[in-house]
Amino acid sequence: MNAVKVVFLPPNTTSKLQPPDQRIIKSFKVFYRKESVKKVVDSIDKKQKMKPFNMLDSIRMADRAWMNVTQKKIKNCFEKAGFSSVESESDEEQELHTETHQCEEWENVSKILNLSKTTTFEKFTEFDSDFQVCGLMMRSFLKQFLPLRMMRRGGCSSRHQHYCGSG
Repeated sequence: MNAVKVVFLPPNTTSKLQPPDQRIIKSFKVFYRKESVKKVVDSIDKKQKMKPFNMLDSIRMADRAWMNVTQKKIKNCFEKAGFSSVESESDEEQELHTETHQCEEWENVSKILNLSKTTTFEKFTEFDSDFQVCGLMMRSFLKQFLPLRMMRRGGCSSRHQHYCGSG
């Protein structure tokens, strides 16, 4: 076990501090949203009524989006988080910039939907970046649940003090 170094991220950190959120998820979302724009454009081109997205459509779009997230991007994200030495961040930054700014279909869709010129594809890909997913609910749940569980076990470990009400 000498060759393995286990690194833990601080407890209760927002997901923005964790390596996957340092560009991997953003990149995936960009590609997924490109897929959704392509679906809209395909319907328009075929002069068909837009069919609602179903679970299978979403899974297929997620698969295609994930296939566009490169191994290099994933490696760079973990390096940036401190899991290895950082080689070159500039290529990765440029790649992300290109991903979020290039969607040929967006211009078509924005004209058809009569969107303002300020509604860029980049803004479309980031519209949910400030949404609180479940952090507050989870924290509230843990504050209620962990003390009961710890009392049954006979105490609260130092690792969970912030949930147990003393610390």
